[in-house]
Amino acid sequence: MNRTSRPSRRLAHATLGLTLCVGLGAGAVPTAAVARPSAEPAWGPVQEVPPFYMPHEQPVTAVFPDGTLVAVWIDDDPRREDPPGAVLRSVRPPGGIWRDPVTFPIADIGSVDAIAPRLDGDLEIATTSRPGGVHQVRTWNADGSIDAAALANRSDSYQLAGDLDGDVVATRLGRYDEKHGFDRAVTYLASDASTWRRLPSVGADPRDVFVAGTGDSVWMAGYDQEKTVLRVRRWSPGMSSWKVEWSRHYPAGHQRKPLVDGLDFAVTDGGRATLAFREREVGSTGDTIRAVRREGRSGWTRPAVLQRLAAGHHRIATGPVVAAVGDVAEVAWTVPGKRSGWREVRLARLGGDGPDVRRVGTTFSFDGFRDLSLDVDVRADGDVLVTYLRRKGSQRQVYGWFGPHEALIGTKLLKSTNVQRHDSAFLVPGLAAVIARNFNLPLASRVLED
Repeated sequence: MNRTSRPSRRLAHATLGLTLCVGLGAGAVPTAAVARPSAEPAWGPVQEVPPFYMPHEQPVTAVFPDGTLVAVWIDDDPRREDPPGAVLRSVRPPGGIWRDPVTFPIADIGSVDAIAPRLDGDLEIATTSRPGGVHQVRTWNADGSIDAAALANRSDSYQLAGDLDGDVVATRLGRYDEKHGFDRAVTYLASDASTWRRLPSVGADPRDVFVAGTGDSVWMAGYDQEKTVLRVRRWSPGMSSWKVEWSRHYPAGHQRKPLVDGLDFAVTDGGRATLAFREREVGSTGDTIRAVRREGRSGWTRPAVLQRLAAGHHRIATGPVVAAVGDVAEVAWTVPGKRSGWREVRLARLGGDGPDVRRVGTTFSFDGFRDLSLDVDVRADGDVLVTYLRRKGSQRQVYGWFGPHEALIGTKLLKSTNVQRHDSAFLVPGLAAVIARNFNLPLASRVLED
């Protein structure tokens, strides 16, 4: 998704099951024939997330490790004489229905920037107030109580990334130096801890991806445009600085034109890491979709070429986005289709025998939504869900492909709709779900449960 992640949205996937949350609001490659059963998955009816107030800010969605869906949004109705502002949270337990929201009154609330679920039902929430723009992170407990702000600053908003073990990473841009650029302030909250731990600062770009890993470790992946280096770094308890795990250097003289434009990163149990990225064209050479993996203690593989695009096609290429579980990783991206306005959705499974690249399908799309509309997730039983925000006349629909890697089934996840924005995918036991906010319509969900 970066998703991408895309904001810092990736989880270290370790459990069975699958959930998709949609946020509110050509060169030749090896392909294989995809057998497509005619029957669509038995998705349930569209349900409204209650209650719905207009107007409100764009909701943020997430999922708890047990499969409980959560939506958080701001109720800030200007029709009131003196709107105090409030943050609302609604949850849907597995097999249940959306519950009436719990309200968190907060003065002068400006935005909810990110949320990250914990194992015990608590929720870390990052907000920005107005006026003054105070950025804070605090715990919204499962019983409805609110802890005092644990993190706060007046410069930049916090981004949160959590894993299914309940660990949370909070990052924000820090100081700026004309020579070295920004650094990134990073704090970490282990699942069994009650206080945040400050990690060594690290030079960073706003597009860098941070994820939590096993053993209370934190990973980051990013491209240093000034020095033209793509790096993966890791921090673990006891380390005084970040360790560079892998790097790739690019020709000098391209500081004004990033040679890496789009990346996503995922880490699973045992330290298996996967980085997917798109290299920009240089001269007459087209863009290239690549992926590199760390196979536990055996080290990093050589970057695999997933597809080479024809020169000039970078304008409407999307992704890549990556998801991983166990020793399997899936990478999705899009490329221009043979007809104007159409795109081909590609999917690659990375394993010991090299990448298995497939053309999943074609879709008609809005160019302006190319960085918001593609996502992928995979679960331990091998099923994959690839989703895309497709165009249907003047409407936007969430369309997906669901099933085993070699036999995905196309399905309209939200049809006859006008979805505002696509966001993220999450892995949870026995559940696939879509949450979306349409233009001027209620917050809606659709669920497929095992």
